[in-house]
Amino acid sequence: MSKKYGRQQFLQSPAPATNPPAGFSELFPDSNNSGRMATMFPDGSKEALLTDKRIVLQVVSVAAADAIEIPAGVSVVKITASAGYTLNVVTLPAATTEGHILFIKNCDSTGTAGDIVIPAGKTVQLMALDNAWLAVGFATTL
Repeated sequence: MSKKYGRQQFLQSPAPATNPPAGFSELFPDSNNSGRMATMFPDGSKEALLTDKRIVLQVVSVAAADAIEIPAGVSVVKITASAGYTLNVVTLPAATTEGHILFIKNCDSTGTAGDIVIPAGKTVQLMALDNAWLAVGFATTL
């Protein structure tokens, strides 16, 4: 018995003229970016999936505050410095997607508390496993 492998070819095109409906995203080979796959979101924003054969993740910034809510569904979060806040109590989103990887960098001069303790200037890498966040490691800016 032999295996048959198919391949799929896509016609390169510019971004679609209309946005996908709420709750959906559209993948397309972006002719304005050498045919690299891109994603179009319901709000009309567009992001390349691969740039020069590297994965590019969207960075979301949240300001340091007494209570910091990490948004759900993101992969990279930067906690930006904000004067006058000393608590920095972090609430992580539910870890419902197995294998979801989340990086959080604390750019504030105060460490965080709450669901995850991140010293000032440090970055933590988390992975969602068994409906919980597992801290995989910490890093310092090089």
